[in-house]
Amino acid sequence: MKAKSAYLEKGRKYPSIKVFYADGSQRRISKKCSWEYMEQLYLVVRDQIAAGTFKIENYRERSATSKTLGEAAIFFISHRERQKELGEIAKGTLESDILALKKFIKVMGKNLDVQKIEQDEIREFALRMTKDERTKHGKPYKMETIKGHLRHVSIFFNWALEKGYAQKNPIIGQIRKLGKSTEEKKRRYLLREEVELLRKYYAEKPAWQLDVFNFALWTSARESEILDIKVQDYLVIPQQDHVVRVIKIKGKGNKVRHIPLYRICAEMLEKRINILKNEKKLKEHILYMKLDQNKQRAIQRAKDGYIFFEIGNRNTVSESFRVARRDLGLPEQITFHSTRHSVATDQLTQGTDIKTVSAFLGHADVRTTEIYGKIVDQKLQEIMEHTKPI
Repeated sequence: MKAKSAYLEKGRKYPSIKVFYADGSQRRISKKCSWEYMEQLYLVVRDQIAAGTFKIENYRERSATSKTLGEAAIFFISHRERQKELGEIAKGTLESDILALKKFIKVMGKNLDVQKIEQDEIREFALRMTKDERTKHGKPYKMETIKGHLRHVSIFFNWALEKGYAQKNPIIGQIRKLGKSTEEKKRRYLLREEVELLRKYYAEKPAWQLDVFNFALWTSARESEILDIKVQDYLVIPQQDHVVRVIKIKGKGNKVRHIPLYRICAEMLEKRINILKNEKKLKEHILYMKLDQNKQRAIQRAKDGYIFFEIGNRNTVSESFRVARRDLGLPEQITFHSTRHSVATDQLTQGTDIKTVSAFLGHADVRTTEIYGKIVDQKLQEIMEHTKPI
């Protein structure tokens, strides 16, 4: 019997979906769930009816813990939104989770049963992403981007495992097996001569670009962290015979770290804070902005006390770096995030212990920092190959 249409009803306690068949009969899908969940389920049912694949027994005979990818995603996103409201995860983490999961559902299909997703499906996802999908710029996805998506989708599967919607996490062990892209095999940190080239380049650009670049190198702050730094995050702490200037940085998972500042960095921040406090200087400072909406956004961010008020969003920083990299002919695998790799590599090369570097970078696990230890080993090997013993 072929389903013809469906209708979403509120009901007294719980919503339901009424399905109409070609012979005039009706059947109902009822669940103890929220209106939002049933609304999403209705969209799935409607699409299946249009495609001629709808079977009501799939909704009546499934076990209580069985969920399609699309259904489970609704609950997972709601769960992550609550975590964000409680301060357990950062806004950027939530956005990355949603983006990755939507991409996974788009490629694999929302009607796939979560319990039936195996490692073969994960490999298929990676393959289809490289061959069939394109970025918003029309370019193929890089393997490191695909791996990043899978790391966020893995969080979804861990959650599904706890809820009983999945029997295992099929992503575990698969990410490292995926072929490494050429970008991952190449250097991802900045050389000192490249840093100086960039500084000279930024010196001829709007002042905020050099300030942001230097601040990243002096503090190892991420783009998103720089975006959120406010005046009250700059702390001057009196000691017995001197003062210590510190910047408070709120990182991933709302983890806070306090970074002592170099004098040159503190002076740069104080100069920017003085601009924020002087309305005339502030207006002069943003005259170079070409678009009116950028000016208005900068003025509002300045009023809200953001030290780097010119930055509209994290893409502003990334885009300015991409332009600089292109103009200077630097390797494509070098990104603004490479400043963090550079800081870590430089600190370890100079003998700073790995736990201190880990705290400086804001890593939750020192094992993350150990990646840079391998880079240092490679640098030492290069030195040994191209120098003579004393």
